[in-house]
Amino acid sequence: ALAVANEQPLPHQWIDKLLHHVSEQEIKAEAFPLSRLQQVVLWSSECGVPIPLPDALSAQCKAALLSLETKPSRTQRQLAVAAASLGAPMRTKVETDLGYALDLVVEWKGEHIAVEACELRHYFLREPSGPTLLKRRQLRKLGGWTLCSVPYWELNKLKADDDRKQYFTQLLDHAKGAASTADKVG
Repeated sequence: ALAVANEQPLPHQWIDKLLHHVSEQEIKAEAFPLSRLQQVVLWSSECGVPIPLPDALSAQCKAALLSLETKPSRTQRQLAVAAASLGAPMRTKVETDLGYALDLVVEWKGEHIAVEACELRHYFLREPSGPTLLKRRQLRKLGGWTLCSVPYWELNKLKADDDRKQYFTQLLDHAKGAASTADKVG
């Protein structure tokens, strides 16, 4: 919960307690999910207080976070079709160095844009869920990604491929414009 809220500063004592409680025995017993530990490690990096994990454990944490990704959804397949119809170079299921998987990465007007097909599980009352907000923030801040999130209900309204293609073009243009503005401001 603290990671989602981005509570800062992260006290050193908290990290020491976390490392003490997250022992190898707890990890082997899966009492503390490795995917959550990876998110906490990323959050601590955001706070400027990185948690030193052994390389093997770090690799396990990243793999656990990647394993949470499911098979491609209907929304993901529709987005892949829309991207292909634009003729833009794209890759599906891209694994990041952070341990997150991206649904699509589209090269759009010289920019690599990560596209996330957001399903029902990514929302609570049509607002992004905590884990979704955390993933977006960490991908932007730590990974430097330009993100484009596509809510399932928006894509479901569009029945024709041409309508989805036009919608997707507008989203990519908007994401590209937002990235360009952030570059100028930052």
